[in-house]
Amino acid sequence: MFKKISLSASFLLLLSGCGYQVMSDRDYLKQFVPIKGQAVTVVEKKGDISLRAKVFDSKSCNKIFKKNLIKKGIQPIQLSFENNGKDTYILRNSYIDAALVPTNRVAKKLHWNTSLICVPTAIVGLIFYWPLALVIVPSMAIGFSKSNKKINKNLKYNGLNTWGGDVEIPPYSKVSKYIFVDSSCQGFPFDVSVMCQESKELVTFSIR
Repeated sequence: MFKKISLSASFLLLLSGCGYQVMSDRDYLKQFVPIKGQAVTVVEKKGDISLRAKVFDSKSCNKIFKKNLIKKGIQPIQLSFENNGKDTYILRNSYIDAALVPTNRVAKKLHWNTSLICVPTAIVGLIFYWPLALVIVPSMAIGFSKSNKKINKNLKYNGLNTWGGDVEIPPYSKVSKYIFVDSSCQGFPFDVSVMCQESKELVTFSIR
C-alpha cells in the first residue's frame, strides 16, 4: 500500500508539472528585470532626458515572461527614462504612437491554465489513489491561482496602464515601464513622447 501511495504521489506531482512555485511579491517583481544582451536596445537622448528602449526577441521573452508573447502577436518593450535635469516629465499612453495591448489582456496570456492542468491530474489521481488526489489537486489549484494573481500585480506595477494614469519622471531620476505593442497592426518605427510639466512641450523619441 505504501509503495502504491508513493508511486501515485510521484505520478501526480509529475502531471502537475512539479514546477509551480508561489514566489514572494518581491521575488516575482524582480523576475521581470531584463538581462543584458537578451534584447535589442535603442538609446536616444534629447536635452536632459534620455530613453533606453529594450525590444525583446523570442529568447528574452521566454526568459523574462516565461512565455513567448511574440508568438501571440504581442511585442514587449521596456522603456527606461533617465532625467538629468531639473524639470519633471510626464509619460502617458496617449503619447505613444503605437497600438498598445492592455496589461490585463497580456496578463491573461501569461496565466497558468488551472483547469487544463488540474482536471487531467484529478482524473488520473482518482484512478490511482483518490484520497491523495483530493489533497494534491486543490493545493495545485490554489497555488496556480496565487501565481496568476502575482502576474496581475506584476504587470499593474511594471506596465504602463492603457486605461489612463500619468507616469511622472521627476528631476534627476530613472523611471522604467513596460509597454506591449500589438504586432499584428503596428510595426516599427513608432514615436514615444514625454511632456515637460513646466513648459508643456513634448519631447519625442523614435523606436526603430
